[in-house]
Amino acid sequence: RLLLQVVFDRAGILVDGLASNGPEVLEMWRDIGSGDDVAVVLHQRMPGLTGLEVAEQIITESPNATIVVYSGFLDDDLLARSHEVGVAACVSKWDAMDLPNHPVFAGAGHIGSDSGDRQSHLISR
Repeated sequence: RLLLQVVFDRAGILVDGLASNGPEVLEMWRDIGSGDDVAVVLHQRMPGLTGLEVAEQIITESPNATIVVYSGFLDDDLLARSHEVGVAACVSKWDAMDLPNHPVFAGAGHIGSDSGDRQSHLISR
């Protein structure tokens, strides 16, 4: 999670929050505003709730939210379940270091939760 923050920082993308477990992600997401303009990067295997469990809750409350799940154990089942849930991208943990270049983050720059048409980003675990 800290490494991902450095990767996003180097790409000029501000990260609004880091969470260490699923319930903390949901709390931070709701505090930031829980709108469709929030992008959330989730580790699949985090304490409390899995990345997909958190993604399901966020997408239920905000269907157009941008969710990215990453995992060191990426397989066809996880990819299929991510697609069913509505996750924007599901990538391997090793590819997560290149996330700022992923199309999901195209055009992202300085990102703040109080900015009208920009996105906020949260990174878990």
